[in-house]
Amino acid sequence: MVLLLAAYFIVPRIPGTLRIGENGMSAWGTGVIRHYYKDAPTQPMLVEYYSGGRMARSEWFKPDGTSVESVDWNYANGGQEGWGVYLRDDGSVYKRVYYINGLGVKEKDQYFDSQGKEMTREAWNAWREANEGTPGGVRLHTPGRTVKSAR
Repeated sequence: MVLLLAAYFIVPRIPGTLRIGENGMSAWGTGVIRHYYKDAPTQPMLVEYYSGGRMARSEWFKPDGTSVESVDWNYANGGQEGWGVYLRDDGSVYKRVYYINGLGVKEKDQYFDSQGKEMTREAWNAWREANEGTPGGVRLHTPGRTVKSAR
């Protein structure tokens, strides 16, 4: 019985034990998830570090490898809190969302134009409608592939 209890508390902290649930939200274990750019398949867009089944740190990168922003997730209030960052294909930030327990707090959302200037939600929606998908327009980015590993 003691061995089972020890395994329950120790094994999730061993690097390489990370498992993500089918819903993509629940996690167990310790490890790293890297989300790569479609147009730069060897360059991570986002690296997420998990420890003991909880996201400990996230770091976002531009396609050239420079760090855009990082966040150490806060669990002091009993749940996960911190900023999530959304990037364009060129690595510029288009949106920051404050998350509490996996849910975005819309009142805190921040929107940015391609030059990094903060915009209102309405101005951002108008910019997106006018620019997304047009020749020369900046596409909003989704990862090309995701890799889970021990480190």
